[in-house]
Amino acid sequence: MTKGKTKSEIKQEYGEFLDGIEWDYFCTFTTPYELTLKSARRLSGRIAKAVNIPRAGKMFWGAEKFECKDGYHIHALIQSSVPKRVLWAWYKDRYGRNSISNYDTGRRGSEYVTKYVAKELSDWDLM
Repeated sequence: MTKGKTKSEIKQEYGEFLDGIEWDYFCTFTTPYELTLKSARRLSGRIAKAVNIPRAGKMFWGAEKFECKDGYHIHALIQSSVPKRVLWAWYKDRYGRNSISNYDTGRRGSEYVTKYVAKELSDWDLM
């Protein structure tokens, strides 16, 4: 954690930083198996590679623990020229359920995913 800052201040700073990036998609990725934090990081790397990051885009992801079952799921902001339907089908064929929406700044997706930077039992990264 950043020295001298509250969790709320850190979350706000990350949210403001992420708001400065022109995202294309807000995504949720789940798996049929129990996803650990370590496997969420590996899966996020595979997703990033599939959408050609870091060469041609950016991705911010966070792993969130399920409320009523073991394991995690991933929320991500993605900037990529890969069409939404291509990413959706690629993920669906390999890992299962996912939701990919066009990014809407008014829906505050960047604020939603920044909650992971202040949680102790989570993982996140900007790629």
